[in-house]
Amino acid sequence: MFLRLLIFALFFMWATFYTNAVNAALAAFSAAVSVSGLLAKRASRTDCRSEFEETVLLQLSIMPRDKAVDLVYGAVTTRRSAVKTESGVKTGKTFLCPLFSAEPPGADSVAAALCAADGDRVVLLTVNGISASAEKLLGRMEKRVFVKSGREVFTMLKATGVFPEITVRKPPLKKRGLAAFGAAFSRDKTRKYLFASAVLFLGAYMLPYAVYYLIAACACLTAAVISLTGAVRLIGGKKRK
Repeated sequence: MFLRLLIFALFFMWATFYTNAVNAALAAFSAAVSVSGLLAKRASRTDCRSEFEETVLLQLSIMPRDKAVDLVYGAVTTRRSAVKTESGVKTGKTFLCPLFSAEPPGADSVAAALCAADGDRVVLLTVNGISASAEKLLGRMEKRVFVKSGREVFTMLKATGVFPEITVRKPPLKKRGLAAFGAAFSRDKTRKYLFASAVLFLGAYMLPYAVYYLIAACACLTAAVISLTGAVRLIGGKKRK
C-alpha cells in the first residue's frame, strides 16, 4: 500500500507541474492502480473471517453432539418455541440438525439426520459444509434439504446472542500502543524504508517541489536507521524493566 501511494504521489506532483496530456495520463493511470489496489485489499479483509468467528467455529467443530443440540435449542428458543430431541431441534415443520465436526459430515451422518427429521423440512448445520458423498445422497432426494455452514451458522448464533463456551486457545491479540509502534520499526522494515528514501531522493532530483521530497526522504532514512539499530525496541525493553 505504501508503495502504491508513493508512486501515486510522484506522478501526481509531476502532472501538476507539467500539464501536458502524457503526464496527466500517467497520473491518472497511477491513481487508478493505487485506488484499485486499496479497494482490492479492503475487499479481501472484508471477506476474511473475524478472529472471534474463527474461534467460535473451531469450538463448534469439537463440540459433543448433545452440547451442540443444547446450543442450537438455546439459540432457536430466543425467537420461537421449539422442541429438543436427541438428534436436533424441531420448530414448527422444520428440523434443525447440528452436524458440527472438523471434517465435512459424510453420507451416513446426513442419512441419520434425515431419518430423525421424520418427514419435516430439514436444515443441516455444519462448520465446513458436507462431503461429496453426502451431496450425492441429497441430490437423489425428492425433498429439498438445506445446508448451512460456517458463516451462516455464526450469523445465526450472533443474531440470537447465543455462543458456545470457548475452551479452545484464542488467537493472539494484535499489537497495540507501544508494541504496535515498535513493530513498525522492526528490523525487517529497514529495506522498505531505505527503498522509499531512495525513491524520494530521486524524486527530489528529477521533479519539482524538491524540498517536500527531501523532507520525506530524510524521514524514511531516519526510520531505516531506527529499524536497523533497534532503538525503539531498546527503549521499550528498558521501560518494561
